[in-house]
Amino acid sequence: MIIWGSKGKQKTLGQGIFFCPQCSTMRPYHRKKVSKYFTLYFIPLFETKNLGEYIECQWCLTTFRTEVLKYTQSLEQKHEQQLQIQKMIAEISEGLDAGASLQSVASIIKASGGNEEIASAAIYAVTQGKIKGCRKCGVAFKATLSYCSICGTPLTDQ
Repeated sequence: MIIWGSKGKQKTLGQGIFFCPQCSTMRPYHRKKVSKYFTLYFIPLFETKNLGEYIECQWCLTTFRTEVLKYTQSLEQKHEQQLQIQKMIAEISEGLDAGASLQSVASIIKASGGNEEIASAAIYAVTQGKIKGCRKCGVAFKATLSYCSICGTPLTDQ
């Protein structure tokens, strides 16, 4: 008498780090594949059908569709963009603290590919809307400055 049949079997295809929606943070994962195998005397011999793949969080053991990895890449890109924005704001703040005018900073932002809206938003983020102007030159500066870096005239609130 020959005993044959089929059996489901899991195989780990890879691993890495991803954003787990259940844990709400970055966690290690295993990418797993489930297949149906032909068995002879309860020994799996060969795959007969691929049943699919899934992602398993190694922390909470929750399983997810493989599309969750695309979400992780999107989060990494957003994080990278946020780091670039923070770096740009720090550079703008340094320039304004050193005496650069708002107009010169805006023109630098535009020259590096930004538009008027981006320049205005970045400058507002650094100055928080608090600016001073030079009556003689007509140039605007960050409110922390007292004198115009162009002509030396005392600055007034705007």
